[in-house]
Amino acid sequence: MEKGSIEVLLTRDHVVLVKDAHSLWCSRKNGALNPGNEVKRDSTFIHAGYAYGIVGKVKFFSDAEWKLLLITQVSSQGSLPHWGEIFCIEHVTVMSLIEDAQPEGSRLEGDVDAGLHRRGSKAGQKDKPKEIEKLEKRLTECLLSMINDSQSFYYCTNSNLTQSFQRRMVTAGCEPVTPWMRVDERFFWNKWM
Repeated sequence: MEKGSIEVLLTRDHVVLVKDAHSLWCSRKNGALNPGNEVKRDSTFIHAGYAYGIVGKVKFFSDAEWKLLLITQVSSQGSLPHWGEIFCIEHVTVMSLIEDAQPEGSRLEGDVDAGLHRRGSKAGQKDKPKEIEKLEKRLTECLLSMINDSQSFYYCTNSNLTQSFQRRMVTAGCEPVTPWMRVDERFFWNKWM
């Protein structure tokens, strides 16, 4: 399959996901996500690769760093009339949002920290105890394994896969709301990400 259609750009303060004239800015300071318009590229943007989508962001402990979960490999499972093409998520990459991370090597092709590394610890930030660091790494590995090894996570860019065909027909005439407000809670596993 071709590379993802979402370009991932890095700046000192943000990870920026760009598709066509739309962008999503993820703060490297606090993990805040903000939509934006077309990005005017200059020398402050570093191309980090391509992705198919974003699963969410995660922070395992209150003093831990935010991590962005990007869909980097998918396979087409087919197409349904009036729904669009359905994809299976085959690989998710974790991108660290620490402010002093610099792109290195394969970038979005690695599993943990998406080819980003630290240049020493942040000023004023205490080093994490080894046990906490090991636990955070283990939790990250478990999350990645749950997604990457199961091949049980699907998405569609045109339709809401959490609703049955019958439910879609019943809710079709309702007042328009954002797609994530119409989801069936039973299938929206990453709501809090």
